[in-house]
Amino acid sequence: TAVTAAPVTPATSTFVVIGGGFTGIEMACELRRHLRALGATAAARDARVVLVERAPVVGPELGDGPRATILAALGSCGVEL
Repeated sequence: TAVTAAPVTPATSTFVVIGGGFTGIEMACELRRHLRALGATAAARDARVVLVERAPVVGPELGDGPRATILAALGSCGVEL
């Protein structure tokens, strides 16, 4: 039997990283970079990467000092919060 790929939809091309600490931030940025490297396909190029953090801010344990830089980096990587 033939195997067919699922159609490309927002649901099939959305990646969610849970936890906005140091590891989650790094994972989300690197995932976005790897997906862009696969950009030959529309699914990879248009995929969404969403970073979810239960605290009201990203990187709560990192403090306020680096937050503006972190948010700028996430934005430049195309990671959604």
